[in-house]
Amino acid sequence: ERFTGLCIERLPRGQYSIRYQMRAETPGSFAGGPATIAGMYATDLRGNSSNTRMAVVDSPR
Repeated sequence: ERFTGLCIERLPRGQYSIRYQMRAETPGSFAGGPATIAGMYATDLRGNSSNTRMAVVDSPR
């Protein structure tokens, strides 16, 4: 997939961590851009994370 979209109805002020599981299909090194969040009707409310990097290795058989 190109992105994962989440819809959150209410998010009080503060710091949050959102986690979800993924399953790797192909070994290699990958980079992901920052996660972003923005208010649908209050576009001046926004935030972002840092970039991510990960390595996927073959599992032993």
